[in-house]
Amino acid sequence: MLTAARTLLSLRHPFLVVRFARRLGYAPNPAAPTRHDESMLWRKIGDHNPLFVTLTDKLAAKACPQSPNGFGGSKTRPISGDGIAA
Repeated sequence: MLTAARTLLSLRHPFLVVRFARRLGYAPNPAAPTRHDESMLWRKIGDHNPLFVTLTDKLAAKACPQSPNGFGGSKTRPISGDGIAA
């Protein structure tokens, strides 16, 4: 079952899978990720949560309001417009 899911995901997103393999040197298993890099690939392919896009963008994450878990707000360093910490 996982082999079929891995094949299907690899065929539906060949650019991401090939780029992953070239950069990291091994073929990913997006159907059952065991490493952090494979988990991030799975999130690119299967997780369509708009919050994920916001949190992976450094400037957008800095703009998020302070939440109870301490994310964003005054606990982060300010960033200038070019992405370099001020």
